[in-house]
Amino acid sequence: TKMAAKGTDGTDVGTTLTTQGDILYRDGSGLQKLAAGTSGQYLETKGAGQNPVWSSVSAGELQFISTHSLTGSNVADWNFDNVLDNTNYDHYKINVYNLSHNSTTNTDTYLSLRASGSTITPNIYAGRIRNNPSSNGFTTETVTNNYMRFEHTGTSGSNGESTGNYEIILYNASCKRSDGTANTHRPMANCRFVSDFNNSTQVQQGHSVGIWNTTTPVDGFSLKRTGYDILGSTIKPKVDIYGYVKQ
Repeated sequence: TKMAAKGTDGTDVGTTLTTQGDILYRDGSGLQKLAAGTSGQYLETKGAGQNPVWSSVSAGELQFISTHSLTGSNVADWNFDNVLDNTNYDHYKINVYNLSHNSTTNTDTYLSLRASGSTITPNIYAGRIRNNPSSNGFTTETVTNNYMRFEHTGTSGSNGESTGNYEIILYNASCKRSDGTANTHRPMANCRFVSDFNNSTQVQQGHSVGIWNTTTPVDGFSLKRTGYDILGSTIKPKVDIYGYVKQ
């Protein structure tokens, strides 16, 4: 009785995959390896009857970077450190979902930019257009407390259903020119939002912008609501970060 036998020639995975990062696939004749590509590439299928390849994301395309959820303890400031990759991206899209408005206190929502785990502290030149049941209008200001304000005072709630949702475009996070040379551009933020207003079923919506008077490269940011913590276990807010691939 045969107790053991070697595998069929050409199917020894141990000799096909020889280097860390190798990927195993089958071509028209047998098992083959696809060696590791370069950093930032993605695995692309060419369809039935074709071999997979490594491909590069086209310049200017939006690429998912990371997602973050607050499901535990509440925080006064929700910090996101070392989440931006200025090697591969200059500009970013940040989507914020269900940020807590679970208080009857009328408050605002703020954004700060961070570098190496600390808040960047220049003047911020900001403007807001808002529309809500009690007031409308345009406001400009020079902010000296390190945070750009999104919403007009009055956004609040009294239960777990009251939230704010934001779409933020962050420009020039690397502070460099498009050709990658000297730090000459200032970071800018452009935010659209919709949120509960004034502890009721009424709505506030608006558009806010800000320019940080700095050329310090940005690798993170922070969100906060004044007057009370951002709620984790009650609201479970979520943040998704995308980058625009460098030209």
